[in-house]
Amino acid sequence: MAKRIALLVVIPLLLAVLGFAAQKVMERSWDALVDYRPPWLPWVPLASGQGGEPATDQVVIVLQDGLRFDTSQELEAWNELRAEGADLAVRVGQPSLSIPSFSVINSGTYQEMSGVTTNWYKGPIPPVDSIYC
Repeated sequence: MAKRIALLVVIPLLLAVLGFAAQKVMERSWDALVDYRPPWLPWVPLASGQGGEPATDQVVIVLQDGLRFDTSQELEAWNELRAEGADLAVRVGQPSLSIPSFSVINSGTYQEMSGVTTNWYKGPIPPVDSIYC
């Protein structure tokens, strides 16, 4: 009987300790993602005038956040836009959140290079070569 009572006390206590430890591991993992800084910081500014000649004077980029590619192919308005220009699917890396994805589209650098890893990124825009240079 004493053994059974001991098990009824020890098992819930052990589960509580494991649950607390798992929460701490999750918090540290999330903080590591949010506070990630690439190992090559601080950034070295790009020298001006290193860009090539532009292929065109104007570019229009149409982004729809959260729209799946296969779903977009069923939309008439999107298909009309496709007929007028280029149609590309972007690979943005992980995590595939909005602000890191926009950074990938604009600069071509994945999250581990730009340091923009979450929608809560508060650092400076990384001075990497981009479509705006």
